[in-house]
Amino acid sequence: MNQLVFGNVTWFMLLAQMFGVFGLIMNFFSFQQNTNKRIVGIQIFGALFFSIHFLAMMVGTIALFLINTKLTRRFSLVGSIGWITYNALLVAIPGFISEIFTITSIVSAMIKFDFKKNNEYEDDLGA
Repeated sequence: MNQLVFGNVTWFMLLAQMFGVFGLIMNFFSFQQNTNKRIVGIQIFGALFFSIHFLAMMVGTIALFLINTKLTRRFSLVGSIGWITYNALLVAIPGFISEIFTITSIVSAMIKFDFKKNNEYEDDLGA
C-alpha cells in the first residue's frame, strides 16, 4: 500500500486525499438540499468521514516520525483504529481487511516487545 504512485505520493496518501475530497463534496452538496434536516444530515455525514480520515492520517504520520518504537506502535494502533472505523463506515472491504492485518501485527508486536516481562529486546532508547 505504500508503493509510490507518482513522485513522492503513495497509494496510502492518495487514498487519504480521496476520502478528504469525499468529505468536501458532501459539504458542498449539503447546501443544495431543500430542508434544514437534510442539510444538517449531510453536513454531519461529510464531517464524520472527513474527521475520521483526517485524524487517522495525522496519528499515522506522527507515528512514523517517533524515535521510540513503543510509541510508534501505540500511535500506529490508534491510527489504524481510525482507518478501520472509516473503512467500516464506507463498507470498504479491502481497506477493512488490510487494517485487521495491520492491527493484528501491531498488537502482536506490542505483546512481544512492549508488554512481556524480562524481554530480551530493548527499545530504541535502551529502556
